Amino acid sequence: KTNPQKLKLFEDMRNGTKRILIGSTSKMGAGMNVQDKLIALHHLDCPWRPSDIEQREGRILRQGNQNEEVEIYRYVTEGSFDAYSYQLIQTKSTFINQIMANSNGSGRTAEDLDRDTLTYAEVKALASGNPLILEKFKVENELKQLYLSKSRYDKSRIELESKYNKELPRQLKYQENYLKGLQEDKTKVIDLSADNFNIIIKEQYFNSRKDASTKFYQSLSLLKTGEETKIGEISGFDIIGTREELRYTPVVWIKGAGKYKVEINNIDEIGNIIKLENMLKSFESKINTVIEQISYTKKQLEDIKEELDKPFTNADRIKELQKEKARIDSELDLDKQELNVEMEEDKGQELSQ
Repeated sequence: KTNPQKLKLFEDMRNGTKRILIGSTSKMGAGMNVQDKLIALHHLDCPWRPSDIEQREGRILRQGNQNEEVEIYRYVTEGSFDAYSYQLIQTKSTFINQIMANSNGSGRTAEDLDRDTLTYAEVKALASGNPLILEKFKVENELKQLYLSKSRYDKSRIELESKYNKELPRQLKYQENYLKGLQEDKTKVIDLSADNFNIIIKEQYFNSRKDASTKFYQSLSLLKTGEETKIGEISGFDIIGTREELRYTPVVWIKGAGKYKVEINNIDEIGNIIKLENMLKSFESKINTVIEQISYTKKQLEDIKEELDKPFTNADRIKELQKEKARIDSELDLDKQELNVEMEEDKGQELSQ
């Protein structure tokens, strides 16, 4: 009972003076290092937590044990409470393993354990060795799996319906309008290569990219947040700009039937003018990209429609199991037990009122 007594006992076990230890999980769990000569471990009962079994077996399955092989025994009594205890341990262990296996965040679901409660009628059935109780566990476990599957199906269906009816149609409409603007703007682009170059910045005409760059940079200082300002024109398209509210950096677009953002540098360099020209040259590739995006969005709509048309395949099986559970509960008198509990609760509520 005292630390010195424990240390002496543990030392006697390690050198073989004592051969057998019997105790609870709390007294013989973590911190008991007597593994040197242990040859067998016996589970005389079933604890409530999987971690308790791990702690017990960790006393013998441990570095420092001098035996190459050890034995672990589990004792259970048929038709007793042991069956339920090990069922509970298995269910908890399955749940814990699901969480640990999905510790990277890939898993989104796990089995619910809240319904693993034991009524007095079930205890009576276990103690009497009634085989129906095992059948009841199997039916309820399968039902839980199917309920979970149905819940995932319903959740997925809600998400798919939202995509099919709102998100993807809105996205498709935007893509089609964007494509229409691109196709219209592409026909208006003028060749500005070499000596054909010309641009208007703040109502001044330039045919020199270097001079245009300096004027363009000066015009950026006039931009204001929350307000679009026309900077000039290139190839018949408006050049408009504003400032970001957070970073206060300039943002520039080329605007025709569509509106195209140009990533510029807030410095005086000829590269900004070249970026404006490159945006005009990119209309053809943008058209091809948007056509592919539209095709993909339509394919998504087709795939989602196909998924939405699929029914929940286990609906009939759920009904079968529900009937089977009702039959078993009736034979175990569980339905009467539950009814009596409900009646007692109702009476209690009436009295309190």
